Amino acid sequence: MITKFLPYLKAHRRQVAWALAQVFLVAGFELLKPWPLQIVIDYVLGGRTPPAGGLIGGGPIGAVLSLPAGMLLVVACIGIVVIHLGAGALTLWHNYTTIRVGQSMVNDLRGDLYAHLQRLSLAYHGRQRVGDLLYRITADSFAVQTMIMNGVLPILSAVILLGGMLIILFPMDPLLTVLALTIVPVLFVLIAGFNRKIVEVATEVRDKDSRVYSLVQWGMAAIKVVQAFTKEEEEHRRFMGASRDSLRATLRLYNWQTLY
Repeated sequence: MITKFLPYLKAHRRQVAWALAQVFLVAGFELLKPWPLQIVIDYVLGGRTPPAGGLIGGGPIGAVLSLPAGMLLVVACIGIVVIHLGAGALTLWHNYTTIRVGQSMVNDLRGDLYAHLQRLSLAYHGRQRVGDLLYRITADSFAVQTMIMNGVLPILSAVILLGGMLIILFPMDPLLTVLALTIVPVLFVLIAGFNRKIVEVATEVRDKDSRVYSLVQWGMAAIKVVQAFTKEEEEHRRFMGASRDSLRATLRLYNWQTLY
């Protein structure tokens, strides 16, 4: 699946590279969030003195930690506000970048799908429902954006954040870090199980929605025949039945996503 989307990624490689850079920046700000609170707990409330020399004791960090408790509290509070504002601004910028890239890829994919359908034989179009083809072009094309925004970039962000946390925590307490990682295999097993079920239900939702599209397309295209033979109620029942099936499938998908 990813190999099929690679040409669309390459067409927007600069924007994708900028989105990846933003992932690193956002992860960096997320890793900075606990530090002002640690300063408040250790150096303001706990009265701890900074160690002499080293990365913390020397240089500007040591000078800041050596401030009076009241001034250090003000600096820590300003740091919390600045870090959260920076993280929020970067997240907003990152979301805009990924949405722009995703929408551009959706536009490219739609164009390729439409051009491909126009080149297929009349025998193929005779076997396919027009509503289903409409759904594939207008709705299924969003899969490429979903893959980027809800797949590749969030996974990469989580891996980077986990790596940064390990780099920071392991020198502090190796045993506690290893104990914290024992939950990771269990999480992978649960994620894999939920992922299979969600993919199965999402496929069912796509099929049900496609049937709704097909019924609407057929009903509107044959509206003269439907009205001529007074089949409005029958067509309405068919449509509502398909719509209820789609609703039930969608609710099952939301339930599984909520549990996830």
